[in-house]
Amino acid sequence: MNADQLGAELRRLGCKVRSCGGHGYIFMPKRSGGIKLDGSNIHFWDCGINVEIDAHLAFERLHALPDGSGYQKIWSSLQEAAA
Repeated sequence: MNADQLGAELRRLGCKVRSCGGHGYIFMPKRSGGIKLDGSNIHFWDCGINVEIDAHLAFERLHALPDGSGYQKIWSSLQEAAA
């Protein structure tokens, strides 16, 4: 997975994101959280959330979600995978 693939997957899932260079993708319009590819991990954060998980596992989880799932389903799936 690369950063472009991550962005495409987030858009497929119905998340409005803004590419923010080294910070990855910032979720809009809230702007309190984001997600980025960090080496072989995915780092995601928001209020009270700061987690890194294996990028391959994260991509599998995201890819398994139906189109338009949205922000909350993404967070739930990634948090569950990180637990």
